[in-house]
Amino acid sequence: MKKVIKKRKTLRLTGIVFVMFMVSFVVFLGSSIFLRSYNVSMNYTKYQLENQIAQLRSDNETLKLEIRDLGNYDRIANIINAEHMTVNDSNVRVIGD
Repeated sequence: MKKVIKKRKTLRLTGIVFVMFMVSFVVFLGSSIFLRSYNVSMNYTKYQLENQIAQLRSDNETLKLEIRDLGNYDRIANIINAEHMTVNDSNVRVIGD
């Protein structure tokens, strides 16, 4: 009769468990590093976009002030008087904000 060696099966099972643990650990480390670097790049992109939005808001406010100044009735009246033109009030329209 042959003897059944159970130690060999436990060693195989232990080896498989150890290999699976090592593979999962390596995958965990790789995904952790990848996600961390991806998070850093996304935060940098967010910071750039927030700065760009702030700059565009500032530019919009400046342009709104310039539009108000250019559309001021007194300024237009001065230009008309300087060019010796006449104003037909039925053709003048005021556009608000």
